[in-house]
Amino acid sequence: MKKSRGFSLIEILIVVALLSLFVFPLYFSYIRSQANQALVASAESVADVVRSAHVFAREARDAKKWGVRSEGERGYALVSGTGENYQVAKMYSLEPMVDFEKGFFVVFEIGVGGTENGYQINLVNRYKRRMVVEILSSGVVEVGNVE
Repeated sequence: MKKSRGFSLIEILIVVALLSLFVFPLYFSYIRSQANQALVASAESVADVVRSAHVFAREARDAKKWGVRSEGERGYALVSGTGENYQVAKMYSLEPMVDFEKGFFVVFEIGVGGTENGYQINLVNRYKRRMVVEILSSGVVEVGNVE
């Protein structure tokens, strides 16, 4: 009787087990990297919208105050108005796996583009990495990591 030159079931199982030891950590590392990239992209996107609101207020566009406010855990809106009456000009949402830590409402003064106080908008991903969009009272917007 001739002997077959194939692999036995045990040999195949050992190879699959060894491959899974290498593949699973790489997969989870990839997912964490995607969440971190989504956090950075979301923070930059929020900062861009805040900068737009600052410019619109400084230019006194439509003779209204301009600002940005949160709309739930993952949404935010560019708003304009006077007094207590603000209308949504455009809605945005954060990248998947990213949330705001708490609600916010930033308003820039007409003609000046400044705020009464400085503000911080905190974002967090599902792995608890945090980034902050800081708005100075002068209207300058900075994005940074929270250590």
